[in-house]
Amino acid sequence: MQVQTIVSRNVDPLRGGVVTIGELHAGTVPNIIPGEASLMGTIRAFRQSDIEMMQQRVRDIANGVGATYGIDVDLKLIQGGYMPVENAPEQTADMMQFMAGDPQTDFAEAEPAMTGEDFGFLTQKFPGTMAWLGVNDPEHTLHSDKLSPDEASIKPGVDAFIRFFEHRMQ
Repeated sequence: MQVQTIVSRNVDPLRGGVVTIGELHAGTVPNIIPGEASLMGTIRAFRQSDIEMMQQRVRDIANGVGATYGIDVDLKLIQGGYMPVENAPEQTADMMQFMAGDPQTDFAEAEPAMTGEDFGFLTQKFPGTMAWLGVNDPEHTLHSDKLSPDEASIKPGVDAFIRFFEHRMQ
């Protein structure tokens, strides 16, 4: 319950964040207090600095609960390659302005999303911009096994990016 206060008390509401404990394993029978428990979850934010702060707060809370109840806490926080996508502001503004003004491009600005993306690793190393291509399936979510992307949007999307890259080279 304590980790649920991390976002509400520590993250700017305009930036947002998520701390979710989605998996809990403890004990094997209902009438014996388990000797150990395992919890797993996810931490997401739009900025790596917010993720690092939230990770530290999780450490603080876990150590505090452990000290309070006299238990050992073995906390492992593994972010792996899933970093937040932090778009480069100037490149992103240029791309959005180009796409919005290109009469051949069907452009719509997307709402920010706290996705776990491999591309976030790259934007931590190099300036970049992530864009959705628009192959959406209105009936199924991105990770659904029933997702049927609209493949007809691939060629127009690639063509739009070619025009944008040509614009950048001028």
